[in-house]
Amino acid sequence: ALKPARKRDAAWIRTVVSTLSRSRTGRRVLRDIDLLAAKRGRPVVILVKFISNNGEFRYDSDLLVMDSGNLRRAPEQVAPVFAHELTHILQRAAGRPVDSLEMEIDSYTVENRVWNELGVEPFRGSYAAGVRRRLRKDPRQFVQWLAKQYEGNRLLFGTRMDSYAGWLAEQRDALNLRLQRILSDHQAALEVAASMRRGGFPAKAIRAYE
Repeated sequence: ALKPARKRDAAWIRTVVSTLSRSRTGRRVLRDIDLLAAKRGRPVVILVKFISNNGEFRYDSDLLVMDSGNLRRAPEQVAPVFAHELTHILQRAAGRPVDSLEMEIDSYTVENRVWNELGVEPFRGSYAAGVRRRLRKDPRQFVQWLAKQYEGNRLLFGTRMDSYAGWLAEQRDALNLRLQRILSDHQAALEVAASMRRGGFPAKAIRAYE
């Protein structure tokens, strides 16, 4: 059900999966991933590369990306984050709104349970440690804090459908406006490049501008 994008990462992924399997919550997540892969007829592809955080699920490409820095960490430090990202895959498959704050609340809850069940703590000073501390101290305050971390996500609990639809329309209009500006800037850049060619600029300079 889980396939490495590069064969060299296969052994490491197996180690993380084996570690996650020691957790009851982890076994449930892996079981659901197996069922999903069987239903879709294709595995979940995992790419290991340098990114700005420990892991992320890319909804546009349906790709789970784990930061290459995890290769240097003990698998017990990686498995909870891995479970978090796998949960996002299951959420998307279930049709959950990708912009809902509940998706992150759910995923961090799964991650927290795996930390508990493995009997380990995230290393001191890490983002995961800060999240875990806040969640265990006061869940309500944790949700408020999380909303600030994920400003593009909306808390749907207690929200009317028409209110959510209106918010989505606002997001759509803002994105369309941004797209129009990008297309306008791109057209202007093409015109400048064409002018540079007419003016006899070196090809290297034109390519650098483009």
